[in-house]
Amino acid sequence: MAGLGVFYLIVTSASFVGARSIGEQDWPLRADQVGYYIYLPAILTDEGLSFEGMGGPRWERMMDRGFAGFYGRGEETGRLVNGFTPGVAVLQAPLFLTAHVVAAASGAETDGFSAPYRLVAALGGSLYATLGLLFVFLALCLHFPRRVAGSVVLLLGLGTNLLYYATLEPVMTHAYSFFTFSLLLWATLAWERSPSVGRAVLAGAALGLTVIIRPTNGVVALVPAAYLGARHLWDGVPADRGRLLRHLLIAAGMAGIFSLPLFSYWKYATGEWITNPFGGGGTFYLDEPNFTGVLWSYRKGWFVYTPLMLSAIPGLFLLRRYVPRMTVPLVACAVAIIYIAASYWAWWFGGSFGLRAFVELSSPLSLALAAFVAWGSEETRRRRIINTVFAVLIGLNLFQTYQYVRGYIHWDGMTRETYWAVFLRPTIPPDEFEDIRQGWDLELPRLPVSMQP
Repeated sequence: MAGLGVFYLIVTSASFVGARSIGEQDWPLRADQVGYYIYLPAILTDEGLSFEGMGGPRWERMMDRGFAGFYGRGEETGRLVNGFTPGVAVLQAPLFLTAHVVAAASGAETDGFSAPYRLVAALGGSLYATLGLLFVFLALCLHFPRRVAGSVVLLLGLGTNLLYYATLEPVMTHAYSFFTFSLLLWATLAWERSPSVGRAVLAGAALGLTVIIRPTNGVVALVPAAYLGARHLWDGVPADRGRLLRHLLIAAGMAGIFSLPLFSYWKYATGEWITNPFGGGGTFYLDEPNFTGVLWSYRKGWFVYTPLMLSAIPGLFLLRRYVPRMTVPLVACAVAIIYIAASYWAWWFGGSFGLRAFVELSSPLSLALAAFVAWGSEETRRRRIINTVFAVLIGLNLFQTYQYVRGYIHWDGMTRETYWAVFLRPTIPPDEFEDIRQGWDLELPRLPVSMQP
């Protein structure tokens, strides 16, 4: 665990130094990452979260680098509306304060964008991803041997695109959501083992933070609600039911408190407690989900770019041996998250390595992975085969992460032909790569019928 965390920090630090060496002075605060972070430097201006005080050459450069987070002004308030939620900024706040002290002591600009702030912002992704992996480990140890829990942590940390979003786009939401999902998972299983008000408080806080990072991820509440309901409302004695209901109310209250930053900001910016800050750009077409696209397409398919997660499917069938009554909650949560992503008008989620909306889903599904790993460990030959496959899949993820950084895997336009044209190739001659580039599909993917001309 410690070694994986150090590895994440080294990759992030190397990326920061590398970006500066090639003139990428604003890394990692580019495009969407600026939108999630901008709440923090805004508080250093006189106008605060109105964002009217943002300006200067550094801000203009970042605007030129693709940040388009302000989706007009609130009709009632006239204020600029940041379409990106404040959850990342809330979790980054202690780090931001540290960077502010360092910047002031070192003589760097105290504008929220100078080198100390950007370095600390980048390291935040590694930190929260590592904490998320720690809580996954602790959760799994409640039902599986430590060896199995450690193996699953290694699989998630190196075999999925969590690695990329913890280190190379570390101010996106996904490392932070992975942390809150993992904290909720641990609090749920720990409460079931030994109920306490403290664990109910932590579960509620994790859920509230999940909502303010990415509101649609609030469906992860299905896991504790369905699991604890099945274990106690139906199987428990009356005294257990009463305690469960009291603790659920405490958790719900904490979730409400921790979700206040999002709803308060929406009220401040738009005059409405609940709003769609993206307007038409945040539309969901719930009657036209593109399941094929999000799961199997060469553009962004989850199982194409993170094939390791296929092993969670048989794991779901094996899980009842180790964590009774957890299979249905996990399936419900996974189906809900996949359905929401598949129904989004931009189901490919813009520029990304793989289907980034599913990074955090790997946290609850770690239970299914653990069940598969535990089953595989029961027989020597089976264990060797499974370990060999996992080693290959980790290697594939590491290599394709490298390819994505090099630009061989396009951020939005991969096709079957271009995927296999670059598959397992560390370098491609410029002339040949130019020919491959011609095969990228740079048109928008299939839109819902209701959006087509």
